[in-house]
Parts: sequence; structure tokens; C-alpha cells
Amino acid sequence: LLLKEARAGDAGVPAECAVCLQDFVTKDTIRAMPCSHTFHQDCIFRWLRVNHVCPLCRHALPSHQEEEEEEEDYDEDEDYQQDYYYDGDNYHQ
Repeated sequence: LLLKEARAGDAGVPAECAVCLQDFVTKDTIRAMPCSHTFHQDCIFRWLRVNHVCPLCRHALPSHQEEEEEEEDYDEDEDYQQDYYYDGDNYHQ
């Protein structure tokens, strides 16, 4: 699962994390889900250890195999710095 890094204040990034309800600030590490909903990195990683859906829209996350198949069509977005993927147990860069 690719979780793209976003920044507070970026277009489309809300003012607060829907998991902890705290406002995003410039120094926060923010991750965007495939459905484009954004959360603090620590908040979404904790959530995804237990749930495999977006906390807001319940969008089911693709399996690692499905994600690898889609990566061939993946275009890098210059607004994001790093991608992480979830293998079912851990997150990797």
C-alpha cells in the first residue's frame, strides 16, 4: 500500500487529522491514503495495524499484490516526497 507524504497547507489537505482530531502543523508528517484522505503518519499507521480501510470513507485498501500490479501504471507526483507501502505487517520505504 502506497502512502504518499503530504504537507500541512497543501491543496486538498484538511486542517485536522480525522483520527486524533488535532490540527496539522508544518512540522507534522502527514500521509495520504489511496482515496486521498490525509492523516498524521503515526495515527494512520496505528489505525492500519488493526483496520484495513480508510477511517473516513471505509475505502478498502488493496493487497500488496494488487498494489504491485498497479505500480506499473503509477506516475510520481512531484508534490510528494516519499512513498511507503504496507506488507500486511510493517511499513517500508
